[in-house]
Amino acid sequence: HPYGVLSLDIPDGKFLCTMSAPDERADKKEGEGTDSQEIRVWNWQDGSDAPLCSALVGNPDVQSCVRFNAWDPHELVTNGKRRVFFWTYDVVVWDLSLIVDGLSRPDERRAVKIIKLCPDLALNVLLVHKPFVVVGAADGAVRFYDYQFRTQAWFEDLSAGAVKSISFELPSASDAGDDYAAQSAEELFKFPNFLVSTNSALVVLVESNLNLFYELKAENRRGRLVLQGLDSPVHGLCCHPTQPLVAVCGYSGFLHLWNYNVRTLHLVKIFEKLVPHTLQFSRDGGLLVLGFTNGHVKILKSSDLSEIASFRDSRECVTHVAFSHDSTHLAVAHLDRCVRRSEEHTSELQSPITS
Repeated sequence: HPYGVLSLDIPDGKFLCTMSAPDERADKKEGEGTDSQEIRVWNWQDGSDAPLCSALVGNPDVQSCVRFNAWDPHELVTNGKRRVFFWTYDVVVWDLSLIVDGLSRPDERRAVKIIKLCPDLALNVLLVHKPFVVVGAADGAVRFYDYQFRTQAWFEDLSAGAVKSISFELPSASDAGDDYAAQSAEELFKFPNFLVSTNSALVVLVESNLNLFYELKAENRRGRLVLQGLDSPVHGLCCHPTQPLVAVCGYSGFLHLWNYNVRTLHLVKIFEKLVPHTLQFSRDGGLLVLGFTNGHVKILKSSDLSEIASFRDSRECVTHVAFSHDSTHLAVAHLDRCVRRSEEHTSELQSPITS
């Protein structure tokens, strides 16, 4: 696939299906179909580099997900924002049409039942983990339903961002026969451990043995953070002059302070309405200065990232920050070709001077 892969699925150890990314070149005319988007089925056991079969989507609605029929690997389904397509390379997927003759094409299907599980929310993850239908939503919650879509449990206090994927722990040999199906109203809700990844680059572990669903306090229902990454490109990076710390900032508003010896996250600060672009430690390591895209400058204590001072003398992006050797003077350069100098006396910053 020359433009990348948007989605793939593996139903068993034999077949693999891939959905290519569309051609997003700048010279592609608006309104053209996704002629470059292709679906392919592979047999990765036969040692061949060629797919078993392939087909072009040929529709302006970009297909973003592909899945095999769990009961028949010769049937597939793909979906975009507005349309769902059913594919087959062996038999007909549907024998009977539920559409009145003359109102649509013979190969078109329409939804006959719609259930709004989470009104006004995007459902980013929808999977079946026997005996539950599990949903991960844009509000950051993971919800469990039975096969009649009746709510069984919900984890709405993970506070880690919109859910992007959910992965359940495989059963051990001792409990391989336990499918969590025998649950009555009197029993505690049982579920396997699962991992949740979010669009904030966080991975959270929700453990069944802790009975998180029944915890009274919201902070006790958040699961355990096992990985914290960066959810946007790094635009500012600076090392501490004396300690094994590196500060990084990015356009999603994050400021992270990492210890590169033990490879752990030391401190975090999030700027909700500001976009950090550059940062710099003072020569003695006591201060950390951030410059933002809207011209704001903030001076923080490097020990706890608490704010000491903030000023704004330009509406243009801060491009460079530099301290004097004794850490008493600070120069800030903006995109409007101005350099501003600040002086520090008795821990209070004086008015900047434009030059």
